[in-house]
Order: sequence, then structure tokens, then C-alpha cells
Amino acid sequence: MGLAMKSSLAPSAGDFKSDTIKKVADKIVIDNIDNLDETLRLLGQNNLKSERFAGTMSAAIQFLDDPNLDLADPPQQVTLGLAIFQKMKMNETLLDLHLTDTQQRFFNTLDFLDDIHGTRGALEIMRQQRSDIDIGIKYDLVRDQIETMSQDVVNQPWYIDIVNALPFVEIEPEQDQPMNLGYVQDTVSRLTREYIKLGMDPEPALERAAGDFGKTHTVVGNNYVLNVRGMPQNISQMSDLAVQFFLDQNPNMAALYDEQEIDSSQLGIVNITGSIDLWYLTRDGGYLVRDDRGNFVTYTLNDLKLFAEDAEKDALADTNASIRESAAEIEERDEPNTALEIAAAAAVVM
Repeated sequence: MGLAMKSSLAPSAGDFKSDTIKKVADKIVIDNIDNLDETLRLLGQNNLKSERFAGTMSAAIQFLDDPNLDLADPPQQVTLGLAIFQKMKMNETLLDLHLTDTQQRFFNTLDFLDDIHGTRGALEIMRQQRSDIDIGIKYDLVRDQIETMSQDVVNQPWYIDIVNALPFVEIEPEQDQPMNLGYVQDTVSRLTREYIKLGMDPEPALERAAGDFGKTHTVVGNNYVLNVRGMPQNISQMSDLAVQFFLDQNPNMAALYDEQEIDSSQLGIVNITGSIDLWYLTRDGGYLVRDDRGNFVTYTLNDLKLFAEDAEKDALADTNASIRESAAEIEERDEPNTALEIAAAAAVVM
């Protein structure tokens, strides 16, 4: 009976020999050689390891760890290895199948530091880091300072510098504390740890981490976002317009927010990390917002640009209407009152 029951189930990877599994994984990779997303989807769906992908990522680490690597013209293994990791990092099971813990730490650290320092700067930091430093003990010395700093962001010098560089933004510290403070704390905390690995004392490491965060981030609405190349200068204005568009188009959610006393200042847009092409509408810095149909609200960069263009047209139309109104008032004041003039003339004649 046990054998009969087993035969009625779909076979799993454990039912096949390892060389058969390897051939299946290789066939998936070869059949979808030009479609990395589909390849990883199939590997993940079947919990399969591609020896080819694992070898490529391992080779990429070796090349990236070489100080003589020419990043302007890297070997194909580096380009492909990084691309595979970027697609694979959302699937923890696939990562565990393809990379050791040490390899995962390498890619995760590079991925994190690359946002702040670029690939070259990230690799330079990683090559200088020491493995004999007890990070935990040193980090504990500044843990409370990091939490205090992240909760009082608007009074930090680097935050003021960010805001002063923004057009269309007027900040009132008591009201405009950014909402995604958890992101601020997590990023500064991770940076501090990476700098402690360089042999820096905790407080200078924290000071450098906070400064580097400020240099590489900007304020969009009520959120911090990474200052990606090509970020529109008026992105904060676009955020406000996107929020207003959402409230206008979704009366049910707008009414719900009114009932819950959620102000429009608690809504803002956040981009997909490393991109400016797609933005999510969020509440309180991290909760994704749904529309009246229950779908998460997203905007493309083109959507945001259209909001700004429409706002500019409306502002121009309002300006022109005000000019015409003022001109009409002036013309009316300057036009002679014919009836009064005739009465005055008649009085003179009499």
C-alpha cells in the first residue's frame, strides 16, 4: 500500500540520481539561455541547482577580489555572475543552493556598498576590511547613538544639507520628519559595521556612515530614496502630485484615510532600488498603498512627468486668467463714465 501511495505522487528531485538532476538543470539553462528570468523561475520552481550558474558566480567573486581587475572591461563571468545574483537574490532557497554563506556575504556586501560608493569604491573597501575585528563589541558602543540619530533626522547637519539642495521643498522640522526612519537606521547601521571592519573606531565609523548616507540620498515627499542617476530635480513635487492624483481617483480610500485620520503628508512615493523608472505609493514610509480595487499603486517615471506637466499647464492657465482679470479691472477703471460727463456738461451749460 505504501508503494502504491508513493507512485501516485509527483516525483521530486530526491527520486532521481544526481547526474540526472544536473542534466535537467543544464537543459533548463541551455533552453532559456537568453531569458535569465525564466531560467531562474524554472530552477526555483523545481529546487534545482545549476552548476553552470554556481561556477559563474564563484568565478565572478575571484575576479572581483583581484585588485588588478579592469572594471571598464570586466570578464564575461563578472558581468553574468553579477546579473545572476541580482535576479537570484529574491529567492533565498536558490541562493542557498548556489552559494556558500561566505559567497553570499560577499555579494550582499558588494550589493549594499555599491549603492553608496559605486562598484570600484565598494570593492576597495571590501579588500581593506579585516576579518580579525570583533564588530559586535565595537558596534554596541554606538548602537544607541544610531537609534537616536535616526529618530531625530531633521536636526542632523547632513539632512539639512540634503533639503537645502532641493527645489520646490520647504521643510518645517516639527512636521516634516521623514517617514521611512527604519530604512535610515538600517542603512546607517550597516554602513557603520562595514567601516568598523576597516579598523575604524566606532564613533568615526558612525560619523562617516551618516555623512555618506546624506551624500547619496535625497528626500522625495516624505521618504528618503537613493539618489540614482537621472533623478528628476522636481521629484519631490512629483510625489505630492502623485498623492493628490491618487486621492482624487480613489474616493473610497480617501474617505477611509479621512476616517482613520491619515493625512496626505503621510503618503509618498518610493522607487524600486537602483531605478527611477517605477515608483510605489507608500504610507508612513513603508506600507504599500492599495487603490479602491485592492491593487498596489505604482507610477512610472513617465506618469510622474505627466503629472508635473499638467500642473505646469494648470499653473500657467491660472496665471493667464489672473492677468486677464487684472487687465479688465484696469480697463474698467480707466474708461470714462459717460453719464456723469454728460450731467456735468449740462450743469455747466445751465
